[in-house]
Amino acid sequence: MATQSIRVKDSTQAAIRGLDRAHDEAVYIIGFIDGVERIKKRNRELQEMRRRKRYFIKQRFFGLAALMIAALSARVLDGDATVALVMVPLGLSLITSRQMLIINKYYWEHEDRTGGGKDAFYHQ
Repeated sequence: MATQSIRVKDSTQAAIRGLDRAHDEAVYIIGFIDGVERIKKRNRELQEMRRRKRYFIKQRFFGLAALMIAALSARVLDGDATVALVMVPLGLSLITSRQMLIINKYYWEHEDRTGGGKDAFYHQ
């Protein structure tokens, strides 16, 4: 009778250890999948930050180009700076603004993603 009770205890303990091992493996898999998802989310965020930064760099270059056109047009037209009345404020606003002023593919993607509210246009 005593040996039979020991066998029952041993088989019960083995079953419990098996359940513990299965539980540990399930928890490991869940944690691993969660880690992979966090890495994917972080990579998407980094890609979005790079695209946004590239957008604003391009906007500043357009502003610089507008200022250069204003300066060159005044020189080419023998001092007639009528073009500069429009190009200088435009160039300065493109360079210094934290708003999305250039309409391109990224602008429309950003507007669709954020809902297009006023706060959605500000550079973060």
